[in-house]
Formats: sequence, C-alpha cells, structure tokens
Amino acid sequence: MARRPRQLPAGRHGLSRSFVVSNQRERMLAAVADTVFERGYAGLTVAEVTARSGVSRRTFYDQFADKRAAFFAAYDASTEQAMMASASAFFAAEGWPEQVRLATAAFLGYLANDIPFTRMGILEIPLAGPEGQARHLAARAGFEVFLAPGAELAPHPVPARVAQTVGAGIYELIHARLLTGRPEQLPGLLGVCVYHCLAPYLGVARAAREARRASRPQV
Repeated sequence: MARRPRQLPAGRHGLSRSFVVSNQRERMLAAVADTVFERGYAGLTVAEVTARSGVSRRTFYDQFADKRAAFFAAYDASTEQAMMASASAFFAAEGWPEQVRLATAAFLGYLANDIPFTRMGILEIPLAGPEGQARHLAARAGFEVFLAPGAELAPHPVPARVAQTVGAGIYELIHARLLTGRPEQLPGLLGVCVYHCLAPYLGVARAAREARRASRPQV
C-alpha cells in the first residue's frame, strides 16, 4: 500500500458509491499506518485518522467499530498484499530454490517500499494485545506454504515444525533491521533469508551457493 490514495473532490463528481467508499477506506487505512509510524499504536486515535484521511467521524464509524478495528484492518490489508506479491513471484518461477529466492525478494521489496505499513506490521502489531499477537503469528506462518515443497526434495525427513522456525527466524531478522532504523536495507537480507529457507531441506552447501547467488546484484 505504498501508493497513498488521493482525496476525492468535493461536490458532485459522478463517481459510484462503491468507489467512494473504497477510496475512503484506503485513505483511512493509510492514515492509520502513518499515525502509528509517527506515534506508535498507543498514540493512535480516531481523531487523528479522520484528520489525516479527510473523512468525518461518521464515515469512520460506518466502516470501523473503533481504532483497534481500523488498526487490524490496515494490518490485514497490508499483510495480504505482501503475501500476494510473494505468491505471485513464487508461482511464476521454476524450481523450488528459485521460487524461494524470488518470493523472498518480492516480500522484502514490498516491506522496504512502504515503511509505515512495515513498522506497523512488524513492530507494533504484537503490542495490540492477544488479537494482535495472534495475527502476528499467523503472518509468520505464511512462509510455511513456500517451504512445503522443500520437504519433498529433502534427502531425509524434516520435522514439520522446522517450517515454523524458518518463518519466525526471518521475521526476527526483519524486526532487528527495523529496530536499527535501516528499513531501506531490508532487501539486503535476501541472501541470509534464502540460506535460512533452504538449508534444512537441501543442506548447507547447496543453501550457501543459492544464498551467494541471491546476494549478487541483479541485472
């Protein structure tokens, strides 16, 4: 959601009601992310969201029960788009190591392209109570889909929980990079992430070769 939707012109404009409602929702979700980026989840208020998005309180409450609902909606929308970008890259490639490389590159690129949403989704969502923590864990589990083919390629049985630890490890790498204040460098994690994904299934030697390949500048 890096591209922020524009506020619509006032008065008669001939746009459909569904388009107007969708535009308002996108603006509110973007306002949530921008507010949380600047003030943290604790500083998120309905008043700030409506002011930033240019909608009325009535419009806000037409779509969201409260600020928590808006926060979770913004998180869910961004997570869905990140996963869709990763899945599109994964299924467009051939060969599992290449699929992992491209899917991970797409994921890291998406995160680096919209820092407010990324900080909200990595640093702030766990602070939103049990519901936020559950969403955070569910997002980390998304990597398991991309790792499933590795179990079939592995020369030896790999415990099912390994996929969970891989996803958790990648999120921790991203978390650490965000804490250092260098989110634009997230794509630089591609090599180590690829190694982390492949090593349990293909062995450290093959994973190291693929990681070096992933770390080379793409032309």
